[in-house]
Amino acid sequence: MDMKFCSTTAFALHRVPPVVLAMIDDPIDLATRGGRYRFLACERPLGLLDKPLHVLSDTREGRFCSDNLVGHVCGLHPELGDFTELGSEMHVASPALTLFTMALKVDVITLAMAMSELCGTFAVCPLNPTLRAQLDSLIEARSLPELDGWRPVLDRSGRTTDLWHRPPLVTRSELQAFSERARGRKGYKSFVQALGLMCENAASPLEVQAAMKLGLSRRVGGEGVSPIYLNERIDLIRSARLMADKTYCVADLLMHSRDGSRSVIVECQSKLMHDNAESALSDATRLAALQSMGYTVIPITYEQLSDRRVFEQIASYILRELGERRIPKTERLVGRERELNAKLFIDWATLA
Repeated sequence: MDMKFCSTTAFALHRVPPVVLAMIDDPIDLATRGGRYRFLACERPLGLLDKPLHVLSDTREGRFCSDNLVGHVCGLHPELGDFTELGSEMHVASPALTLFTMALKVDVITLAMAMSELCGTFAVCPLNPTLRAQLDSLIEARSLPELDGWRPVLDRSGRTTDLWHRPPLVTRSELQAFSERARGRKGYKSFVQALGLMCENAASPLEVQAAMKLGLSRRVGGEGVSPIYLNERIDLIRSARLMADKTYCVADLLMHSRDGSRSVIVECQSKLMHDNAESALSDATRLAALQSMGYTVIPITYEQLSDRRVFEQIASYILRELGERRIPKTERLVGRERELNAKLFIDWATLA
């Protein structure tokens, strides 16, 4: 039986670094009844997947559901959806098809967050202790291969974390093209709505949370600051180059005033990415260099972002620096903001 993983199961597989997949040495034989039984009987198949597993069926007659499997009927394959082979008789849906098949399972905000991850330069992959220990051993021996551009983010002790950097798996324009081909099919409306809310080129979960919190319209709980550019390159003038000892900086979130005369940069201060003396020094020199060029630079942490009262003051400051005034939210809009916060500020590893 050929298993074509889709929906949240495929999303989980797209989060797994290639080097980790290469380390999984359990033989998987889905061609036999016994092999399928052993695979599905695992508490977490491949040591990575939560059950039930979501798989695609080409016909309604072939759809099936159990405690371990949820079958989806897909009219998109082969004209819209393609698959990557993971092993014998095991395939994973493309990033676009993965997200489309998630549209009927998760809410629009969560789908937009998942889109932002696959369209970003990061992945969050929670690993079991065995796989993590194997990775740490390779890192300690300086023999961890960099496959397909995936690099682990290490903690202060040099150990692996759940966060990885990698090239984007799909682009917004590719998702837009996919949506045009999928017009009128189940999930289309939610997919298009999420596409309008997601952000591209984020380098961490905190950047997605900040960009959505600031950039989404007030009617869905955001602040309506638009447009927001993520990880934009800013070439430094000579004096700033000397100050920062580099020729350019990358702004986490960049916003401009309506007349273009003012610019605000929001720097996302993730503990994982910034919690050491070397990063603190680099952040300080970057901040000074950018401020010398007239940019208003505002560092923000997860705690500040997720605390509604604190964030209200930060949002007011950002808008003031952009030459605008923040209008206080009505009780209804505050309720929408609380709903958005409940979906945004989660343990990112549990997304979808």
